[in-house]
Amino acid sequence: EYVGVLADIEYPFLYLQNRFVFGDDADDTAVDSVNSSDTPILICRGDKDDTIPYELSLSSREDEITNVNAKFVEVDDEFRDGHTNLWLSGDSAKYMSDLQNELNDLNHIYDGDIPKNVLDDFYGKIDVKRAMKLDKDFMNRVLEFMN
Repeated sequence: EYVGVLADIEYPFLYLQNRFVFGDDADDTAVDSVNSSDTPILICRGDKDDTIPYELSLSSREDEITNVNAKFVEVDDEFRDGHTNLWLSGDSAKYMSDLQNELNDLNHIYDGDIPKNVLDDFYGKIDVKRAMKLDKDFMNRVLEFMN
């Protein structure tokens, strides 16, 4: 969808490259790969992830996973339920969401061409520590899984 018709044009070349690099494994699905491994696998997903739609995610195939070492975690906390914010604290995730909304507003005001000084002011006021504070419960679940 992102590259449009180029995806159709490139497909045969990518298929051949994958076949060359991965051999017979090139046709494996994610479910096949998870099930054929005894490696512990932690699959985390936000329930409002719009980067990887649910129907394309491993979470939608949980009933097909036979690897007993595979574990699923779904996050449904407001502001932490997307693709890239699962591990943030609730405050950090809301702060990042507010910052994204502010940046979107600037983009709209300046018709996609935000002046450098305005961007510098915007980025200069960001509280990095607040933006990157971890959710301890989520991270503890990850650490428990790894141990």
